Amino acid sequence: MKGAAGKQRFIAALIAPMLLASCGLGDWGEDPLTEKHPDPRAVPGSESEIPLEKALGDLGITMPPDAKGVRFKSRNDFAPYYLYVKFTVPCSRAESVIQANRLIDLHRSDMPGSLDEYTLENISRTVEAQIPSGAGIKFFVSKYSSNAHKKGGLLFSPDKSNCTFVLAAERYI
Repeated sequence: MKGAAGKQRFIAALIAPMLLASCGLGDWGEDPLTEKHPDPRAVPGSESEIPLEKALGDLGITMPPDAKGVRFKSRNDFAPYYLYVKFTVPCSRAESVIQANRLIDLHRSDMPGSLDEYTLENISRTVEAQIPSGAGIKFFVSKYSSNAHKKGGLLFSPDKSNCTFVLAAERYI
């Protein structure tokens, strides 16, 4: 029996690495969909063939060209096609960003299928937004969200002079 057990361990030792590699687990926990993106502002997992400008246009997100601290994640290899983007602007321009993206207060909306607070907070972590404890967070959704196209975001300001937005758009085709 000792010989048979040893043979089974040997075969298992040969097969295990192949199974791990085929399941995408051979990279020690990295997302198997992670690709190197040519834009350094992209977070891991962004689809390398979708430039930020294309995703902004496709999904109807307006971001000021001089926004700072931009980070984003976009994918279109399975439903939904989505863009999550974080950026900072002076708080004096926050209202213009809200208007340009046709956003309304989430708590005043009765839009079916809109993004909720929990989802928006998770998205903010995806794009590496660090919301300080005690920072007042405002949540928004698009005036035109639907089950086929969802858009929303959150806004916070740790210092009252700079406002950080996390905007998300998802399109189900």
